[in-house]
Amino acid sequence: ATKAPKAKTSESKAPEAKAPATKAPKAKTSESKAPEAKSPAKKLVPTSQTKPSQSLPQKCETFNWNKEKVGEIEVPPFLREPLQAELIHEVVRWQRAKTRQGTHKAKTRGEVSGGGKKPFRQKGTGNARQGSIRSPLNRAGGVTFGPKPRDYSYTLPAKMRKKALSQTLSYLWSQKKLFIVENMQSPEGKTKELNNRLKNFGVKKALLVDQEGELLFKRATANLKFFQFLPVKGLNVYDMLKYNCVIMSKKSLVFLTQKYKTGVES
Repeated sequence: ATKAPKAKTSESKAPEAKAPATKAPKAKTSESKAPEAKSPAKKLVPTSQTKPSQSLPQKCETFNWNKEKVGEIEVPPFLREPLQAELIHEVVRWQRAKTRQGTHKAKTRGEVSGGGKKPFRQKGTGNARQGSIRSPLNRAGGVTFGPKPRDYSYTLPAKMRKKALSQTLSYLWSQKKLFIVENMQSPEGKTKELNNRLKNFGVKKALLVDQEGELLFKRATANLKFFQFLPVKGLNVYDMLKYNCVIMSKKSLVFLTQKYKTGVES
């Protein structure tokens, strides 16, 4: 007798579905190193505004030619302006461009003397054809696209020039390279006497600025190599940066204060 197959009861276990094994993310320990922050690159020329030092005195000292303090005046507002290097650079470029002569000139093939005759016949010689010995290809010939006389000057807004002047004065004041003297006079107009006076003052190279300029004082400064006299109306950024020190009369400072107060354009 054959045995009948046993019927599956409800008690039979169904196959369990296997869930995909997922790896739990590892918790970051305190030992893991954080990425190091890169230090910003150093800039040689400041592109942003540089604030003047807060430790500067509120009073401006005036000296005699022995560098002895003889008085004090209020520091004008234009001596506390922040420095913009881009503006100073642009004004110096403008000043240097204005001083260029622009007299350079090179002759073209039409301006060089000679070369009117054809050097050899057009065909039959085996040489490359030539129409003149003054061709730019030949020695002593003309110049192709050579320099021509031109004017290098261009216009710069008066507000930019005025702002750069005040910022340069403010920079010299913050570096303690701007000195105010009571007057600029030379009783004899002698270069030797003025040179000794400047040595006693403690400067080797400076720009001397006065409102009008006494005739004898200007004559005494004419032969000084490292000093230059300028009237206050001719004060400019390039000369101040060139000499890197300014000795100014008290009248000149009063004139500049009034100028920047009333908004007179230079």
